Amino acid sequence: MIEASGIRIKSIRHNNYQEVYELTDGTNISAVNFSYKKNGQIRLQKPSGSNESLNTKLASLLANPKGLDDFSFLEPDWKVSCYECIGEALTAKGYSIQWISQVDWKDFIKIANRDSYLLADFNYKSTGVFTKVVMTEYSDDAIKTAFVGALESLMPKGSTDNG
Repeated sequence: MIEASGIRIKSIRHNNYQEVYELTDGTNISAVNFSYKKNGQIRLQKPSGSNESLNTKLASLLANPKGLDDFSFLEPDWKVSCYECIGEALTAKGYSIQWISQVDWKDFIKIANRDSYLLADFNYKSTGVFTKVVMTEYSDDAIKTAFVGALESLMPKGSTDNG
């Protein structure tokens, strides 16, 4: 989303309960600060930099309510098609994947719409399979049901494995 608009990440600082991204359009630099709580609430401060045009462009990009639609940034590559399928199933139910944070062998994701949210951890192995999916928090049963349905859409027909 950001890179497609000609903006690239210059650096990322990982502080306690905070991520600070320095973004550049090649000439100007702006900082975007995300702070978060253990319950998954994320607060985004307005982009700060000396170029108001870049700050405005970043604010507009970050306010996109439709969520992620390009998963090509994911590593390893096999996760791309999995998240695309999950994203399509969630979109059909009125939800979207808002963000994916990748760490060694685990992804943290947030799924939401205007009224609801769900946080989940996806554990995986290097063999190209998710080993465990855990919902860590959700706001209501409707989003939980939609998420479970999206996961079930990945399972082979007739499979009863809910391991």
